Amino acid sequence: MLVQSVAYGAYGIELQPPPPQPRPTRPAPLQKWRLKRVVEYVEVHLSDPIRLPDLAGAAGLTRMHFAAQFRIALGMRPHHYVLRRRIDRACQLLRDPGLTLVEVALGVGFQTQAHFTTVFRRYVGETPHRWRRRASFPGPASAPGRYAANDAAAANPGVD
Repeated sequence: MLVQSVAYGAYGIELQPPPPQPRPTRPAPLQKWRLKRVVEYVEVHLSDPIRLPDLAGAAGLTRMHFAAQFRIALGMRPHHYVLRRRIDRACQLLRDPGLTLVEVALGVGFQTQAHFTTVFRRYVGETPHRWRRRASFPGPASAPGRYAANDAAAANPGVD
């Protein structure tokens, strides 16, 4: 090394350390006004197919920038946020006994009742039918592990 520095010094060349590599910076969270636009977009279009380019367009960003900033802002991917909002809305709709499960599924943007049931079970822990049954009989009978529908059937034999 000393020989190299003497040789380079003789020719007027200075050895300098390589420039520091830029550290990858973590993207900033999605700005509040952009997040508000995305949330409003999701609420309005919940029963429609919602894709990442649609959300990024509502925020005015590219797909990649939007996805990274959204995840930092909310701690979840945009797709999971949309699914969560659909399941939350489904829980509201399931309280209406006049709506069938298919109507609820289609009303919150799922293409089939089977897919709705799969996603609902993943997020809520039980099927929409069971959740509806428990939600329609509030009180101590709907405590975890007991189903109010069973108690109602025992109290009213022959009534379905």
